[in-house]
Amino acid sequence: MADSKIEKALASVKGSMAVEGHFLTKEEENLIKKRLNGEISESEFEKQVLEQVNG
Repeated sequence: MADSKIEKALASVKGSMAVEGHFLTKEEENLIKKRLNGEISESEFEKQVLEQVNG
């Protein structure tokens, strides 16, 4: 996905989340960018998300 599309999508998500009182951490944002850029697979993305959630 092109960088400009990723940034636009993230801005939209961050805005929607902010309305609900939730915010992405820089680490979460970087993980999403890696997935959208194809740097990591969907299964690796899910694994890393679960690791962040479960600490």
